[in-house]
Amino acid sequence: MNLGLRSLFARDPLRFGLAAVLAASAVTFAAFAAGVSRILPLLLDRDVPLRAAVPLVLGLLALASEVGFLVGWPVGWAEAALRSRERGEARARRALGESPVRRVVRLWPTMLVLVSVAFLASVAWGRDARAPGRVARLLLAEARLSCLAAKSASVQHVPMVRAAWLCRPGHAPLLVGEAAGGMDYAARDLWIADDLRSIEADDTQILAPSAVRIVAGHTKVQGLAPYTAPSSVPATHRGLALAGAGLLSAVMATWAAIARPRGPRATTWALAAAGPASALLALRACERLSFVGARLTLVPAAPRCSACSPASRSLLRRARQGASAVRSSARMRGLYAIVDVDAWQVAGVDLLAERTLEDVARALLAVEPAALQLRHKRGSSRDVLAALRRLRVVVPGSVPLVANDRADLARLAGADVVHVGQDDLAVDDVRRVAPDVRVGLSTHDAAQLAAAVAARPDYLAFGPVFRTTSKERPDPTVGLVGVAGAARVAREAGLPLVAIGGIDLASVPALIEAGVRCAAVISALVVARDGRPSLPEIEARARALHQALGR
Repeated sequence: MNLGLRSLFARDPLRFGLAAVLAASAVTFAAFAAGVSRILPLLLDRDVPLRAAVPLVLGLLALASEVGFLVGWPVGWAEAALRSRERGEARARRALGESPVRRVVRLWPTMLVLVSVAFLASVAWGRDARAPGRVARLLLAEARLSCLAAKSASVQHVPMVRAAWLCRPGHAPLLVGEAAGGMDYAARDLWIADDLRSIEADDTQILAPSAVRIVAGHTKVQGLAPYTAPSSVPATHRGLALAGAGLLSAVMATWAAIARPRGPRATTWALAAAGPASALLALRACERLSFVGARLTLVPAAPRCSACSPASRSLLRRARQGASAVRSSARMRGLYAIVDVDAWQVAGVDLLAERTLEDVARALLAVEPAALQLRHKRGSSRDVLAALRRLRVVVPGSVPLVANDRADLARLAGADVVHVGQDDLAVDDVRRVAPDVRVGLSTHDAAQLAAAVAARPDYLAFGPVFRTTSKERPDPTVGLVGVAGAARVAREAGLPLVAIGGIDLASVPALIEAGVRCAAVISALVVARDGRPSLPEIEARARALHQALGR
C-alpha cells in the first residue's frame, strides 16, 4: 500500500505541472493572436519599419504572458484534478489514506514555480502599464534608428505614437506632426514623460493657426492630458496581487475537484478563473482614472521629399521661412565637449579602435553637454566620415553632434552642426552644401568677430582665451578682456558664444565673470591610464566643468 501511494505521489507534480504549462501556453497564444490581429494593419504597413514595431510586439507578448499564466495555470490545475477524479484516482487515494487537503499541499514545489513565473510575467507588463511613456520612447527610438539606416528618402511611421520620422540620407532625421489645437510642428527629437503628461523637443519649429512661427532650441510642455491612463499600482504590488489570486483559485479549484465525487466541469473552471478575474477588477478600481481624455496626434510630412503630401511640404516650407525669426541659445550653455582624435593619440590612446570612441562619447554624454564635436585634423575623409557615423549612433537627439570643418561629411553622416574656421568654407557656402545643418564659426580677433556677426552663423566661437596645445600653430591668445568683449558683442547680436582655447576647471570662474556661459574643452577631458581612457574620470571632469559653467 505504501509503495502504491508513493507511486501515485510521484506522478502528481509532473501531471499538474504539465497541465498548467499547457493551459497557460494555450491562453497566452490565444491572447497574443488576438492582440496581433488588432495591430496587424500596422505590422503590414510598408511605412512602419519592422524595427519600430518590435517594442510594440514585445509589450503585447508581455501582456499575453501575464494573462496566460494568470488565468491558464489555475485552469490547467483544475483540469488535471478533474481528470484524476474521472480516472478514479482521487477515490483510490482516499482509500489509501490521503485526504484532498494533503494531496494539494504535496504539490507545493510545482505551486512555487508557477506562482514565480506568473509574478514575473505580471511585473514585466506592470512596468509598461505604469510608465506608458517609456514604451512610446522606445518606439520613437527604434523608428529613428531605422531612419538613420534608410538608403533613400522615406517616411518611417511610429506605431501607436502616431508620429513619423522623415528620413533623407546624409541628414539628421526630422519628426513632424500636427499637435492638438491645430498647431503644426517639426522637431529633431522628442522625449515623452513616463506618465505622458509632459514632452520635451529639440530644435522645435511651431506654426500656429494664426501663422505665428516660433523656433526654439529646446521646448518643454507640461500639464498635458494623457491619451491613456498610466497605472498607479507599482509593478511588484501588481505581481504579488495577481500571482496570489491565481494561487488561491488554483488551490480552491483543485480541492473542489478532488473532494467532490461529482461536479460540473464548468463550475470548477469558473472557480479557477474567479480569483484572477476578481484581482484584475480590484486593481482596475485602484487605478487613477481622473483624467481628461485627450490625444496628441502626429501626421507625417517631409521637406523636399517626394514621399510626402503637398500640404506637408507646404507646412515645412513655411516653417523654414520663419526659422530665422526667433533663435534660442538656451542649449548653448555649459560644456561644449570636443573629442580630438589627435589629442588622444598623443596620450597613447587609439580613439578609433573598436568601441573606444563610443565609450569616451558615452562618458561625456552622461552629463548632457551643450554639444559634442568630433575633431580629427589628420584623418582622411573616409576615416572622419566613419567616425562621425559611429558617433551618430551613440549621440542622442538632445545633444547636437558637431562635425569639424567639413560640411559635406556633416551632411553624409547626419550631423546636426558643422563647425568651420576662418580658412574653411564661408557660412553662406556651408548652408548651400548642407542646408539642414547648423553652422558654428571660429573667430580670433575683433575684426573676424564683426565679420562673423554679419554672416549670422548659428553660434560663434572666440579664442584662444588661454595658451593651448591642441593646435600646431595657434592664434594669439585673446585673454579674459578679449573674450569679455566678444561675449558682449555676441549678446547684442543675439548669437550664442563659445569660448575656446586652453580652458580647464580652474579657469571657469574667470570666464563666468567675463560673461561666458559656454566653453569648448579638449585637453582637460583627455584622461588615460595604461593606454586606455579613464572613463569615470572623464565623466567626473566633464560633469564638474558643465556644472561650473552654470548648467
